[in-house]
Amino acid sequence: MKILTGTYGFLLLLILLPTLVFSAETVEPKEPLPLPGVIEIIPRLALLNQKAAAVQNQFGALTETESFAKPLALASLVQEKLSQGITQFETDGWSFDRLLAGHEHVAEQKKDLAELLDAVSARLVELDGLRQSWQEQQVFWAQWSQTAPPGLLEDQKEAFAKAANTIASILEQIAESGKPLVSLQNSVIQLQEHNQLSWTKIDEMLQVMRGETFEKTEKSFTSPDFYRQFNRDLLIEAQKNLRQVVPLGQDFLRQKGHVAALQLLLAAGLAWFIIFKRGKVRVSEEWRFIVLHPLATGVFVAVAVLSPLYGAPPGQLRLLLVGLAAFSSAILVSGLLKSRCKILMVYLMAALLVISTALQIIALPVPLYRLYLTLLCVGGIPFLLILAARFRRSLGKSDGFVLALRLGAIILSLAFLAQFGGFNNLSSRLFESSNKTVFLGLFATMGIRLGRGGLDYLFGQPFFRRQSFFSRFGDELLAQLKKILRLTFMGYATLYLLVIWSWGVFESTGEAWTTFMQTGITLGETRVTAYMVLLAAVAFYATIQFSWLLRALLDSEFFPRSAIDRGIRDSIKKLLHYSVVLIGLIFALSLLGVTPQNFVVLAGAFGIGIGFGLQNIVNNFVSGLILLFERPIKVGDMVMIDGEWALVRKIGLRSTTIETFDLSEIIVPNSDLISQKVINWTLSSEQSRVVVPVGVAYGSDVPLVLTILKECADRHPKVLDTPAPSIIFTAFGNSSLDFELRVWVADINMRLAVKSDLLLTIDEQFRLATVEIPFPQQDLHLRSIDSTLLASVTSGRKAPNV
Repeated sequence: MKILTGTYGFLLLLILLPTLVFSAETVEPKEPLPLPGVIEIIPRLALLNQKAAAVQNQFGALTETESFAKPLALASLVQEKLSQGITQFETDGWSFDRLLAGHEHVAEQKKDLAELLDAVSARLVELDGLRQSWQEQQVFWAQWSQTAPPGLLEDQKEAFAKAANTIASILEQIAESGKPLVSLQNSVIQLQEHNQLSWTKIDEMLQVMRGETFEKTEKSFTSPDFYRQFNRDLLIEAQKNLRQVVPLGQDFLRQKGHVAALQLLLAAGLAWFIIFKRGKVRVSEEWRFIVLHPLATGVFVAVAVLSPLYGAPPGQLRLLLVGLAAFSSAILVSGLLKSRCKILMVYLMAALLVISTALQIIALPVPLYRLYLTLLCVGGIPFLLILAARFRRSLGKSDGFVLALRLGAIILSLAFLAQFGGFNNLSSRLFESSNKTVFLGLFATMGIRLGRGGLDYLFGQPFFRRQSFFSRFGDELLAQLKKILRLTFMGYATLYLLVIWSWGVFESTGEAWTTFMQTGITLGETRVTAYMVLLAAVAFYATIQFSWLLRALLDSEFFPRSAIDRGIRDSIKKLLHYSVVLIGLIFALSLLGVTPQNFVVLAGAFGIGIGFGLQNIVNNFVSGLILLFERPIKVGDMVMIDGEWALVRKIGLRSTTIETFDLSEIIVPNSDLISQKVINWTLSSEQSRVVVPVGVAYGSDVPLVLTILKECADRHPKVLDTPAPSIIFTAFGNSSLDFELRVWVADINMRLAVKSDLLLTIDEQFRLATVEIPFPQQDLHLRSIDSTLLASVTSGRKAPNV
């Protein structure tokens, strides 16, 4: 009864909730409560003094500004360096890569300033809350004092005065405490303004350089002005830029030193773990290259996983991270490759990536950097073409590596032509993007292999192998996880590829992701974005996987412990699958902005579709539900359809799959199984009757024949005693006396084997008892014949023509 009352109360609350909310929104403010009596003046003063003491304790934490002094000083220093860098950029100019690095520094500084401002503002908000609370106390005590009846005691009058003084003191302290915080807030806001100016300037220059990608920005090689740039001033500029590389300062080490320590620990720990375990466990093929290079594996994982925690690292650290990532991945990739040519190319690409990054960090003067790219193109084009030709001759055909070498030669040729004509930005970005793309592919490959190897190692542990669920469905679950892992890495690699080849349009994967996710179309009053589509697809996929997980848990944990018929198990799993998928579909459509009204429209459209051409599909679907509920047939039943014996293998949403004795599969629409006659030999019982027809010659001993047939049936071990075997004398045949031996077997699958055994035994016993099994006989009776024909036959002459 209590449960019913609670349930109805909950439903009533749900029904009245909108009304209550609406009433709460429209009700007018209540009148203030009546003031207390004079007898409560002294107790309430004591309570007020307690609150004042508590507030005094809070002031220490709220007004403390020393914790903000150090972050503010550091932010001021960083902002000063950024402003100096912007000023220097306006006079000397930066490379595109250096601009992007500066943009990242400004973005990180913006984030730090926002966090600092939020912390200061939180203090001010808390102080403002205290101020409002004590102002309410001030109004309360003032009204109480004014409306107090005459004739108060001196102690009571003094209590009103003490309360007013206490409240005024607290409010004064709150006002004084907020001044340093407000000053601190103004300082942070000023830094944010300077940061925004830096952001705007760098962004403007990035936009200018993006627009100059396909424009001629430098002198061509045919111009004498190009060669005049190579003078002493160029070397002085190179030395100046080298000295201006931001070093690893103490401030950065104090802020991010723990990240470097974590990287060292992770690299060393992972390398030690691989060395310790490689001789004790069986290594999968996915991890064999890891076992060969444990230190490179540790370095690669540490750099790939923890480097994003640096944010925008200084140039020296960025060069170190790029070098470690490039050469560690090259070492790992070499463990997967057998061709020396491929291994050589991987190491060359790693070296070029590190050298190019170093030249960009030191801001090598443009003429020298152009010369570097030109020499690289002039030497790389014939090298790649010769290597591709030799590799093709050794294989006898072209493969992906040969095509990649030729593509690299084409890109270098385009970069050389662009440099020759003075299109420096286009040439630089072609080369840099191609190099980064190669290593992006290597990093993605390493990540996928490391992840797949980790999953193999995890699922191979004894703990998982002992679980019934993992022993039965572990391989399928492992395959699904590997597929998700691959999609995740490929998706991130695609985003990073957009960043690489957008040439500054997207500065990070987060920006590319946000831009792509906000892309969409407007359908009526609803805007469908790529984010909504992706979210709906993920939700629907998760629903399908959740349905599979539920069915797998039923098969592995619940069904084995319960005596549930196999057909009922299949019906439960099918209905559960359809229900979960339907819920997932509705949820996915709701994520796409489909409202309940839209569902009604969709249902109407679906009804019209049924009326025009989907009758058969809906008929089969409904028939499938009937098969699941009524269960006239179930998986594993032996049926006969159109004279064909078959075994039911699968009852699907639209059709049922049956398998014949020659292992051919027949797809039967579910509506045919409902509307037509189907013989089910195993619907209620697996037992089946076997009929063995037997014929003996006329004149045989019938009682002996009946005895032999009875003994043959009784001796067979698979013939059931109940129902008992029976022998029927069925007819006087044309050539024999016809009998039928009728026996029962426990399993219909034994019918043919038992019948064959009985026929062999009957033949043997008939031979021993000299009971003859006749051949088919036919008598020909000649009642009359022509005399001339008879004379011709008897004399041997040729018969005359008749």
